[in-house]
Amino acid sequence: MNFFTAISGIFRGTSVFLVLMRHSLFKALLHLVMFCILCAAMLTVIQAVMHFKDIDNSWSLFNEECGGIQYTSKGILPIKQPEKMRFFSLPGNWEILYLPADYKGKVPDLKNSRSQRGFIWTPSMVVSWARTQSNGYVVVPFIYYVIPKTFKINFLKQEDVLKYIKENSSVSGQPNIPLSILTPSATKTAFTVIMFGVGTVALLVQALLFVSIFSLIFNLIGSRRRGTLKLRDLFVVGTYTTFPPLLIASAYNALELPFLSFNTVFLICFTVFLMYVVSSLENKLAPPKTKDNELDF
Repeated sequence: MNFFTAISGIFRGTSVFLVLMRHSLFKALLHLVMFCILCAAMLTVIQAVMHFKDIDNSWSLFNEECGGIQYTSKGILPIKQPEKMRFFSLPGNWEILYLPADYKGKVPDLKNSRSQRGFIWTPSMVVSWARTQSNGYVVVPFIYYVIPKTFKINFLKQEDVLKYIKENSSVSGQPNIPLSILTPSATKTAFTVIMFGVGTVALLVQALLFVSIFSLIFNLIGSRRRGTLKLRDLFVVGTYTTFPPLLIASAYNALELPFLSFNTVFLICFTVFLMYVVSSLENKLAPPKTKDNELDF
C-alpha cells in the first residue's frame, strides 16, 4: 500500500490496519518520516504566516533604535551611537541587550526581565538566551566577529551569563560573516529552515519514542488475547497510529493554542487512538468462537 493510500485509510477507519500491519518495518518507518515532513511543512507555513509580520516589525524597530549593524575593526557595532548601551524589546516578547566594549555602567538584570528569551549583543558576538524551567539560562552564540573553531551551547546560572559574555568579548582578526545575512529576508529564510528542520526531527523523535514505549508495554503486560499481535506487529501498527495524533498536535502547536503543550496533546490522542486500533484488530484477528469453546450451564 502506498503512502497516500495508507493515510487515506488511516483517517477513515481501522480496517486498513489489517493491511498496514503486514508492511515491513522499513516501509512503516519511511512512511512515518514522510508524514513528519508533511506535518513539519504545515507547522512551518502556519508559523510563517503568523510571525513574518513580527519579523518585519522587529527589524523596523531595531533599525530605528540602532540604525542597523556594521562590521568594523572594533567589532560588530550599531551604526547609531555604538558607544551607548541599549536594552529594548521586540515583538514576540524578545529583548535585546547591547553592551559596548569596556562598558562600566549598570547592566540590566535578566532575572527581573519579563521576557523568557532574548539576545545579548557585544562587539565580539551575538548570543541568544532563553530561560529554563530551573531558572537557569541556555546561551547559544550564533553570530561571531570571527568564527571560532568550536561551537558550544552553554547552560548557565543567571549570575554566570554576563561573566561568560565578558570572557568572550575580545575582538581580533578579520570579520568573516557577510552583512547580507542580517536582513529581514534572511531572517525569514533562517526562521523557515530552522522551523522545518527542527520540527521534522522533533516530530519523528516524539513518535518513535512513544511507539517504542507503548509497543513494549502492550507486549509485556499482554492484550486480552495473548498471541494475537506480536511485538513487531505492535510496532508497525503503533507507527501508523501516530499519524492522526501527530497531525492534531502539530496543528495545535502551530496555532499556539493555550493550556496544553504539544506533548500532552500528542500523548492523549495517541493513547486513545492506539488502544482503539489495537482493540479493533484483536477482535478482527481473534479466532471465531465454536460450540466446543462455549461452556454449558
